[in-house]
Amino acid sequence: MARIKITFQPGHKQIHLGLTGKDGEMQVMWVSNPEHYNAPVVEYGLIPGLLKQSVNGTYHTYNVGKVGGFHGRIYVAIMKDLKPNHRYYYRVGDLITRTFSKTKYFTSAPLKVQSLDEVNVAIFGDMGTFAPFGHFVIDKIAKDHFVKPFNLVFLTGDIAYAGMNSQARGESEPIWDLFG
Repeated sequence: MARIKITFQPGHKQIHLGLTGKDGEMQVMWVSNPEHYNAPVVEYGLIPGLLKQSVNGTYHTYNVGKVGGFHGRIYVAIMKDLKPNHRYYYRVGDLITRTFSKTKYFTSAPLKVQSLDEVNVAIFGDMGTFAPFGHFVIDKIAKDHFVKPFNLVFLTGDIAYAGMNSQARGESEPIWDLFG
């Protein structure tokens, strides 16, 4: 049986947003190789290409397994002073190397005291870690989103513990980069 060597390429991957529970805030998390990026930052603003606000991030190292699994850094930064119900553009990166992700966007949360007429939420978990099962799930979610866009997507399950040293069963941590 041939061995497949999987390497974690440089770059900012698996970029995810999360609510902090505070008005005007949004948390950003992402991963990368530990040796490449030492000054994490998120740049954001209301106009793409003109990201006037920035916040420095923190990181910690997380290693799973001796062979295979995730070996890298997990970065966290919290964007603050966001206006409610506005589209924000953002990118994650490193101040020293001046390397950044592609610019992404989100709509900030309403204030806690605001009422909403309708909220469209996707909640899913346990997508299956063997290809192609996870792809079927994400494909369905993407199709539903194009019919009626989600305000929020909540994921619990496999992706939270993907690549737990199980490459012998056909699982591979880098496949989860496809979802980020």
